[in-house]
Amino acid sequence: MTENDPTTRPAPLLAVIVDNHVEGDSRVQKCALAAAAAGYRVVLVGRAPGAADSFTIGAGDVTVEVRRIEAPFQLLGLARRVPRGRWRYPFAYPSVDHNARRGLRLKALTADLRARKLILRQSGEIAGWRGRAKDLALKAETVPLRAGWLLHRFRQVGFRALSERVKRDDGLALRAGTRLRTALRGPGAWRALDPVLLDVELGFGPVLDELAPDLLHANDFRMCGVAARAAARAAALGRRVPVVYDVHEWVAGVASKTPRWRAANTGHEAEYIGRADAVVTVSDRLADMLQDRYRLPRRPRVVLNAPQFEPDAPAPEGGLRAACGLADDVPLLVYSGSAAPQRGIDTAVDALVRLPAVHLALVISHPRRADEITARARAAGVADRVHVLPYVPPQDVVPFLRSATAGLIPIHHVPNHEIALITKYFEYAHAGLPIISSDTETMGATTRTLGNGEVFVAEDVEDLVRAVAAVTTDPQRYRAAYDRHADVLRSWSWQEQETVLLEVYADVLAAAGTVAPQRVRAGIAVRAGAR
Repeated sequence: MTENDPTTRPAPLLAVIVDNHVEGDSRVQKCALAAAAAGYRVVLVGRAPGAADSFTIGAGDVTVEVRRIEAPFQLLGLARRVPRGRWRYPFAYPSVDHNARRGLRLKALTADLRARKLILRQSGEIAGWRGRAKDLALKAETVPLRAGWLLHRFRQVGFRALSERVKRDDGLALRAGTRLRTALRGPGAWRALDPVLLDVELGFGPVLDELAPDLLHANDFRMCGVAARAAARAAALGRRVPVVYDVHEWVAGVASKTPRWRAANTGHEAEYIGRADAVVTVSDRLADMLQDRYRLPRRPRVVLNAPQFEPDAPAPEGGLRAACGLADDVPLLVYSGSAAPQRGIDTAVDALVRLPAVHLALVISHPRRADEITARARAAGVADRVHVLPYVPPQDVVPFLRSATAGLIPIHHVPNHEIALITKYFEYAHAGLPIISSDTETMGATTRTLGNGEVFVAEDVEDLVRAVAAVTTDPQRYRAAYDRHADVLRSWSWQEQETVLLEVYADVLAAAGTVAPQRVRAGIAVRAGAR
């Protein structure tokens, strides 16, 4: 038998790495399980929300070990303990330690002074002249102590302002400094601009060295450099470890980030994306943008974040409508996914005022944001028609949503919303739901072409009311689009997408002299397991 005989050699070990908690990331779970079904040994490495832990996803003989590691933001924490820019607030505390030490000292001195006053009164000495003198001396001590508290609070205000500037990472001086560093150091300026990118190396790097994988699948921009550096260390030991970089979004277009953050993270990606043996991404438009920006020799392969094509999968525990306690004839809109403000949920809540018969279900996992949304609904008088529900496991999303009247995508115009069909679009389509989408470029055009829903002007409550009224009046008209375009729906399935991914794995392994495992479960519907 030969060294490459698949009956004698161990299956290649694939490490899938991602800088999140794994549980809410359907894409990384599906990638890991697809590889496991194809015969790879797979470990999925993510960030623990607290102490390190591990668990298994999958079912039957297709399972994946998930290791969530402790990867604290140590350098970021230190940057916030001693914030830069003290010249703006010269009287501010220079560090969190100075702030804490002075506050504790003042607290202790205040308690001591109060105790000495009580002791003096309880001793009876205060009646004599010596006692009165001691009492006056204690009162005199109150003056500098109060002044100390006032100065402490004044210095705290400055320190908090400095700390907030670190979090915002913006301002004229910071922008000028960012431009200067980028001009002097090029893409490598990220090392001085974003400590988080070094923190993830400290957390994930040693874990990858210990795992010694045969193949690395790096998810999203922070993991790009981690994987490239791990591959370089392995090569120094004589091991060729291919890297597949999976680009989930356009880093330069990430909403709500500062110029400093964008300069750091685009520079980091620019430095390492060319080190990847293959690049995959979530849409054709993003593939073209990546190739143009980074002058990649090959266009990234597209792997849509589509759900399994399982039209007969049963709904868990009765599905969405049952979870809301609503009858079949009640119009029910659903929004599932991130609840960030730019996702437009506030627009949907405001529209309910003009849609008195319509209910809105929100399948989200952001408690603080959920509280803000429900408070807005109460203020608008529609709280009884807003149903906030927790996430369901990735494999249950489509059957769970199926009983809704329509799926809602009210997202705002930001670059990453324009260039791809987001995951919930595929999920709504597989659930057979009419889709009510804002007029972002790709989703708006797709909806108009297929006729599977209505498009409204983003952040326009009146136009959203119009779109909802049209869909809820005749939802079957829009559902029929999926029968007309059954081929599109099937192409939007994970069964189709995993084939592309496995081809990429096989190609990069072959170039490294390693044989990919023989896939014996072609077309299998791998169901991700919940924790």
